[in-house]
Amino acid sequence: DAQMNTKMISNIFNIIGRIVIILWGFLSLIVLFFLVDRWIYSNVKGISNRDIKNYLEISGWLIGILGVMRVLMYFIDNGQSKHNLIMLANPKYKLLEEVKFLNSKGFLEFGVVKEIYWHNNQQKYIYLLEVNGEMKSRRYYTEDLESNENALLDA
Repeated sequence: DAQMNTKMISNIFNIIGRIVIILWGFLSLIVLFFLVDRWIYSNVKGISNRDIKNYLEISGWLIGILGVMRVLMYFIDNGQSKHNLIMLANPKYKLLEEVKFLNSKGFLEFGVVKEIYWHNNQQKYIYLLEVNGEMKSRRYYTEDLESNENALLDA
């Protein structure tokens, strides 16, 4: 089941993220301890500048890993709900299907479905039409269109 796999991947990413944060925190505490030691006991060699440079490099890598994981989680979480809805609802009109609709002035027009998109916020399909060889800039929804049953008879 795709939803269960997505949940499992999400849980794995959360666990890995927590482990990375714990390791980074532990490493930061060690570095902080040695920095304080170096500051208090200036004659004792506690931590070198090279060690601090290595710590900053490791920190950069860990922050990068966390960032990539957050981006992946965003796409996994948002993509899953979108794909489930698309699988449940097939578009009423197909590509290259002839349809009729009322234009902005209320006149009947005929067009051809050229592109179909899913509007995630409104949870419905958007159709882009070609009318008289030109693409319309307006987006049409399923309720704006009707199938042109006479298209085959007109040809």
